[in-house]
Amino acid sequence: MLQDRSIAASALAFSCLYVYATLSIPVLDNIDPVGPRVYPLILGAGFAVSSLWLFMETVFAGSQQSGQNDNRQDGRTKSEWMTVISVSAWMVAYFMALVPLGFLLSSSLFLLGLSSYFNRNRFAANAITSVLFSIGMYALFTRVLQVPLPGGLLGF
Repeated sequence: MLQDRSIAASALAFSCLYVYATLSIPVLDNIDPVGPRVYPLILGAGFAVSSLWLFMETVFAGSQQSGQNDNRQDGRTKSEWMTVISVSAWMVAYFMALVPLGFLLSSSLFLLGLSSYFNRNRFAANAITSVLFSIGMYALFTRVLQVPLPGGLLGF
């Protein structure tokens, strides 16, 4: 439990340093209306909120975990380790498929695979959410932030 709190606190400290370093990026007024800081600031803020949430979760979940450490090695069960390894392999497959398949197709498949594993027996909801989220992210990056993403098989 102390280890979880220290990891969450370290992540929060790192995110604060990341935001501080992002603020030192020079901004030229005549190049881009959005500027080079926006995306890193969004990432840093999201990372800070996530690590703060994780810290609060470890604080409030501490009393509930005090008798549940039976049959654990290194704090994780064998099933949990297999989940971590499987998700890591799925991420590697996503990164390898990103350019050949394109952002929309590979991201939709990646999210569908993960959501089908973690949210079983809800294929329709998982598929709709995966596709709509991928389309939304594609529109945000290509239209709003003007960041080109791989078109792949779909060609756009």
